[in-house]
Amino acid sequence: MAVLEFESIDSTNEEAKRRINRGEIFDNTVIKADIQLSGKGKRENKWASDSGNLFCSIVKKVDVSLSEAAKYSFVTAISVGETIKEFVNDKAEVKYKWPNDVLLNKKKVSGILLESLKDINGSIWIIIGTGVNINNTPQNLDIEPVNISMSCGERVAVTEFFDKFLINFNNQENVWKNQGFSCIRSAWLNGAYNLGKEITVNLPDKTFKGTFEGISQNGELEVIVDDKKLLISSGEVFF
Repeated sequence: MAVLEFESIDSTNEEAKRRINRGEIFDNTVIKADIQLSGKGKRENKWASDSGNLFCSIVKKVDVSLSEAAKYSFVTAISVGETIKEFVNDKAEVKYKWPNDVLLNKKKVSGILLESLKDINGSIWIIIGTGVNINNTPQNLDIEPVNISMSCGERVAVTEFFDKFLINFNNQENVWKNQGFSCIRSAWLNGAYNLGKEITVNLPDKTFKGTFEGISQNGELEVIVDDKKLLISSGEVFF
């Protein structure tokens, strides 16, 4: 992968969009920044962007449906999780929270934001924005975060984490392409946070409780409500 590095930038996802619109980027390019000034998460939530953490966007030109490309969220989460495991001790717990978070010891350590864009030629691009709290813990989020260095007891080199993350991403992407999403789904479910327990699902028009059953082959959240299985493609989940 080609890597474009910045000391400071508004957002790696926004830089990816600009370059796609100008025709100045290639498939499999990664945009990385030391500091993001206007990073964001899902639903335009601000993602605090302190130096010493990882902020990057992997840019992919795809020829599949957007629903299929959305599975990159699970590929990326597993890649982040496997990378974290290379740095923390065996007692640390790495879990995945649908649809786009990675938890370390039950606290958010990483968020993933997928965005799509069509260029002037009609080609579809997927931008996989990934933020990981490596050495610093943001204080201005509405959830309790954590960082990796807190769990391993020493400062972690961001470049080393980034290099290992790209290796894991390539490996997981190859698993998906060669063995199908069922393998990615199994790996994600194996680390799913609070699987089988009660969750609260917040949709634009309603909020309800149910049992977290799993994820479908399409990556939808499976929730059991009144003995019926519901499939949720978009929403917020609280435990």
